[in-house]
Amino acid sequence: MSDRIKDRVLILRIKPEHLQTTLREKMKSISRSSGSSKQKGSSSAGNSGMDILDLPDVKCAASADNSTLWYFSCDNKEYPARLTNLPLPVELHKTVDHAKYFKSTDVGQILIVYEDMKTMDAEEGAANYSHDAYHSYYHSGLTP
Repeated sequence: MSDRIKDRVLILRIKPEHLQTTLREKMKSISRSSGSSKQKGSSSAGNSGMDILDLPDVKCAASADNSTLWYFSCDNKEYPARLTNLPLPVELHKTVDHAKYFKSTDVGQILIVYEDMKTMDAEEGAANYSHDAYHSYYHSGLTP
């Protein structure tokens, strides 16, 4: 996997429900298997540090023309995705003890994965989807 993808911090929004279910099951199976293979006294917790692109048969790649069109694949099925900017950056915080929090990074982009190109075109063609002057910004931020 290229470092170009690994170093990127973004929000991943999966539109197809069957794909959401598949990814959740893959993450649960990984966390169960890593939980059972941990040595007693290990300090790592849960699935912290798990990257969705580390899951088996999950890949993400930009289109050849370097536009905002990306391709997300899972189990050898490819889904179109659109990389857009959020209206404002979102701060992510981490905690170890749920008492002290520290800022870990800012997120300014969202990758929206669609079922197919037809669905993507229909949603992006809807009224009020994008602002006239800023077509690369996601219209509603993080609201569903």
